[in-house]
Amino acid sequence: MQRPVSRANRANDPTLPAILEFQSPSQSLAAAPVPRTARGTIWIISSMFVACVMAMGLIPIDRVVTAQGKVVSRVPLLVVQPLETSVVRSIDVTEAQSVHTGDVLARLDPTFAAADVGASEALVSTLQAEVSRMQAEATGSPFASTGTDPNQLLQASIFAQRQSERDFKRETYQQRISGLQAAVPVGNSILLATDIESGDAPALCERSVA
Repeated sequence: MQRPVSRANRANDPTLPAILEFQSPSQSLAAAPVPRTARGTIWIISSMFVACVMAMGLIPIDRVVTAQGKVVSRVPLLVVQPLETSVVRSIDVTEAQSVHTGDVLARLDPTFAAADVGASEALVSTLQAEVSRMQAEATGSPFASTGTDPNQLLQASIFAQRQSERDFKRETYQQRISGLQAAVPVGNSILLATDIESGDAPALCERSVA
């Protein structure tokens, strides 16, 4: 009667691999002993898995929560706007930044503002020259341009033209007055001769007295 061969005896039997390889290659591979390196790899992987599980349970992990919200100020909103509209060149503050009086909030493009300033300065120069000319005309004082200001030169030419027109009109009126004054004695003599011819003595006496 044959005794059953134990698994340990089969593992220690040197002829078993040759017999199994002869009978079935797959059975020879299954019955081959497991290498120590393979067992070590399994133990290392298992240890790392256990260590990761313990780390996940003991080490705190920050959670990043994303949500939509709106910041509402407790104080009333302050609307800041320039006196003149222009193109914004740069914004020197950020949202929710604390600012103080005098801080620069934004910088505007000065192109349009500089053009308006130039036009306003030219208008002021023109009006000042015109006022100076009118004051000279009102007081009868001479008006002369100073420097190379085109507005002063223009008003000086206008003053000279108006002065010549005024002198011409004055001379014309003076000539009319002189002509009328010269015509008065002639008219009186004609009236006197008419009265003499008509024999109106009282009227003649009154004209003679006058």
